[in-house]
Amino acid sequence: MADALHWLPAWQLEEMVVKREISPVELTEYFLDRLDQLEPTLHSMITVADDHAREAARAAEDKIMRDEELGPLHGLPLSIKDLVVTKDVRTTHASRLYEDWVPDQDSTVCARARAAGAILVGKSNTPEFGMYGRAINLVSEESVNPWDTTRTSGGSSGGSGVAVAAGLSPLSIGTDGGGSIRLPSSWNGIFGLHPSRGLVSHFPQRVWNPHQGIGPMTRDVRDAAMLLQVIAGHDAGDPLTVQFGQRDVPDYVGRLDDGVAGMRFAWSPDFGFVDPVDPRVVDTIAAAVPVFEEAGGIVEAPALRIEDVWDALRRFPEIHVEKSYEELDPLRPPELPSLMDFFMSLATDPEMRKKVSIYVLDRGEHPSQLEYTMSIPPWIRNMPVDSLESVFERYDLLLSPVITRIAPVCGEHWHVPWTYTSYTFIVNVSGYCAASVPCGFVDGMPVGMQIMGRPGDELRVLQAARAFELHRPWAHLTPPHAEVR
Repeated sequence: MADALHWLPAWQLEEMVVKREISPVELTEYFLDRLDQLEPTLHSMITVADDHAREAARAAEDKIMRDEELGPLHGLPLSIKDLVVTKDVRTTHASRLYEDWVPDQDSTVCARARAAGAILVGKSNTPEFGMYGRAINLVSEESVNPWDTTRTSGGSSGGSGVAVAAGLSPLSIGTDGGGSIRLPSSWNGIFGLHPSRGLVSHFPQRVWNPHQGIGPMTRDVRDAAMLLQVIAGHDAGDPLTVQFGQRDVPDYVGRLDDGVAGMRFAWSPDFGFVDPVDPRVVDTIAAAVPVFEEAGGIVEAPALRIEDVWDALRRFPEIHVEKSYEELDPLRPPELPSLMDFFMSLATDPEMRKKVSIYVLDRGEHPSQLEYTMSIPPWIRNMPVDSLESVFERYDLLLSPVITRIAPVCGEHWHVPWTYTSYTFIVNVSGYCAASVPCGFVDGMPVGMQIMGRPGDELRVLQAARAFELHRPWAHLTPPHAEVR
């Protein structure tokens, strides 16, 4: 059994801990050993919190021996993206500016996970400040894909994607400002959920991107439901969560297996405007869509036409950059025609990243969320929501690709933003929720399907993903570079 622990779902590991078939100390040591052996190749973590994890594991074991009440994540190893504040564990934001920063307080999500018994084993890799789509920075080595180490893990939650896919931590928490949970989940062959705006607290981070979500990344849908159950809900430190103080968070775990009988699914391969980078990816996803009919759902392929809002969607990140980097333009090389081109070029230009880091440090702060939101004209803010509502008046869930290409080779010039986030960014700007579900392979690399739901409809998204998982299991997926040799 010990040889297969890293491929077991977290909920099964939790059952083993509760039954005293394995101790939190043994489980923690097992995963720390895997990290020790595979990190030199994969670089999923910026910081491996080995001493901190061992201390927490001993405390968790003592709690079991005293027959105290245990939380739902008791003894389970957890990694958290290094943009999320963690008390007594280095939080670098993948930047040399914060390379030695050890916070004296926890983020709400970390505090809730710890209170539920989770053991923090590491801070997962990400680009500096989560700014682009490769987990590359000046603090650590680039996080690479366990299916093919010449390829990117994606971003910005690339390290979490690798850690989960390679069996280095059964649970991980990522962030998603335009697709940063779903894209690396797709490319690494795992499940990742971007929650609705306000479901999961960002405290104490000052959220200068109000479209960003914090959510679970796991190999198993039940694991994601279990983790979301712990971290979701109202937090006085984050005013965006107030809506979830007015109603209880659903029982994600208890109702996970209710099924999809009678649910209406819309399938769109292109949202009416996206030209696929690799049509084979779309074909792979399309071949998986009938699984929802096998599970009892109703699937249709309406001719969606949401391209009329695409100019509005493009304006969100442009305004975001303009408002957040008002003085950045003088740094832009003349060969890059726009601020957005410059912003995306940072993934391959370490010297320019240094200049931007110094700029961020000198400026001291970003505009407030209110300033940012009010800078966007109302017609731009409302169009994505109006467009999606016209779809969800007829359907319960919307199916699409996550991205229409497999993980590119590291260093390849691929980060064209409008093909990179064509399917994902609309979820963020509209406040909806969406998940990436593994559904096949192209050239030996994983492909993900996006399942989108209304704001607050995470339960339905999870139920659909679970039904898909039961009909087409992916838990057995084992990346070739995830085995200790």
